[in-house]
Amino acid sequence: MKKNNCSPHLWQGYKKILLIMKLSIAINLLFALTTVANTYSQNSSFTLSMNDVTVKDVIKTIEASSDYRFFYNDELSDISRIVNVEFKETNISEVLNSLFDNTGITYKVFENNLIVIAPETSIQQQRITGTVSDAATGESLPGVNIKIEGTTSGTVTDNNGRYTIDVPSSNAVLIFSYVGYNSERVETSGRSEIDLLLVPSIQSLEEVVVIGYGTVRKSDLTGSVASVSSKSFENQPVTNVTSALQGRAAGVVINNMSGAPGGQTRIRIRGANSITGGNNPLYVVDGMQ
Repeated sequence: MKKNNCSPHLWQGYKKILLIMKLSIAINLLFALTTVANTYSQNSSFTLSMNDVTVKDVIKTIEASSDYRFFYNDELSDISRIVNVEFKETNISEVLNSLFDNTGITYKVFENNLIVIAPETSIQQQRITGTVSDAATGESLPGVNIKIEGTTSGTVTDNNGRYTIDVPSSNAVLIFSYVGYNSERVETSGRSEIDLLLVPSIQSLEEVVVIGYGTVRKSDLTGSVASVSSKSFENQPVTNVTSALQGRAAGVVINNMSGAPGGQTRIRIRGANSITGGNNPLYVVDGMQ
């Protein structure tokens, strides 16, 4: 009769495979149990009936009967506040909302069932998103300035009129401003999405243009206006005003009559078409011709 002898090396290989299979089963079982425990904890409900106890006592009772762990400052006055609680099959959010309603204290649930209790101003900022559009046309407005009232923090809308901003509290106020439109002051009131329609400013239609010899409403201006800022030539080696204006205003031509450096110049605006008999420009300095 023949014997089937298994080599020692082959047997060691089988043992390693069996060990790996056992470890894999154990790890998967542990993961499954952990998932079930976390899910149970998140969905667990509480039945509490306590009179003349502190908020801290209620928190300790919840800790003792669940997987939740709380982090808070013992110096918070609301932690020592005396309360009466009556909860039946109530989830953790409803319990905490009831305990801290209208107190200025809030909470946030983190991973591993850790709950942080702190003043509303110190909890993580709230993110708000939205779109800003023209109230008349409905078109999105890019470049709208959005500022948190009382702070220097803000943002601007993108090319699609969309924006995202983090506010320090649920009661923050946003200021929306855009050139040619009325500014808007909007209370966030705990909202996470705020869409806004900006109304064109009527005042912009009455815009005043300053010209050489006075001011005129833009809607009444029949001629063209060109403006040259000192920034255009402050770093240029110019020796007089006429040289500084050369080539910087449309329709204005400046010629050197003698051709010599520093020689007399002649200015013509849109050619020699004056109806008064003279083609020289009118110079007004501080209102004086």
